[in-house]
Amino acid sequence: MPGWSEDISKVRSEAELPQAVTNYLNFIEEFVGVPVIMVGVGPGHDQIIWRGDYGPPAA
Repeated sequence: MPGWSEDISKVRSEAELPQAVTNYLNFIEEFVGVPVIMVGVGPGHDQIIWRGDYGPPAA
């Protein structure tokens, strides 16, 4: 499976992810049979991307 070399640490939405990342996440979902609902793109709490219809829990 092809990887990616782009820096994704500044990505803040699913639409901004490189296609190779989306393909990888889709593969994981199919392989394990559960949705990947959040993706960390760095160490910060603001570096989490929520996928699909999911979003952060209500405060």
